[in-house]
Amino acid sequence: MARTAVWFSLCALFFPLAFAQLKIMPLGDSTTAITCWRGVLAQELRTAGAENFQFVGTQRSTCGDNGGHEGYPAIKATAAQSGPNIGGAPWDQNKLPPILAALHPDVVMILLGVNDMAFRGDPSKITAAFGKLVDQMRADNPNVQVVVAQIPPATLTDVRPLDVAIPPWAAAKSTPESPVTVVDCFTGFDASADTRDGVHFNDRGDQKVAACFAPELYRIITEDAGSGGAPAASV
Repeated sequence: MARTAVWFSLCALFFPLAFAQLKIMPLGDSTTAITCWRGVLAQELRTAGAENFQFVGTQRSTCGDNGGHEGYPAIKATAAQSGPNIGGAPWDQNKLPPILAALHPDVVMILLGVNDMAFRGDPSKITAAFGKLVDQMRADNPNVQVVVAQIPPATLTDVRPLDVAIPPWAAAKSTPESPVTVVDCFTGFDASADTRDGVHFNDRGDQKVAACFAPELYRIITEDAGSGGAPAASV
């Protein structure tokens, strides 16, 4: 009887750890909020065998990913530049800490910056805002992994200066305990053919953005599960 009690105690202690899903938070603007690439990405990952994850966030989607996100239409990364804040307080105005305190993500995907660039945003100010967000994430979880996208092109603005600035910023911000990696969602994306309106992705654009994130997310999920990463071509 005593052994049975010990066994159930051990099960209660270790089974939740063994089966805990990796919590992944998509963070961004309307290109996260009102598009369907997250649902496409979730399906691609599960089809490839990376199943031990869930998308988390306080916002909900109808695109089939069965998870949350933190995408807000018209929101900017930073208030430290010109242009109205029609999407509410920008991300660098301490919007994130209460969300982190509630959800404690293991991984955060950042797809952000097109609204800043639409108002002649300064890439150095945008990446500084990204840095503040990463600091807040690490205060909540010292081992958080951050995946930052070089954002797709848009017809209303030239996003290339920001995309050029992201890799060196990420390399400087990354640590062994809390890596910051970059995925290229710009190359191969056609703002005219892959969006509904020059910014928001259509079905083809959703597929391309999902494909942009998939290899890195697959690697993170499978390494967390102890099975090792997979070649990018397999996702």
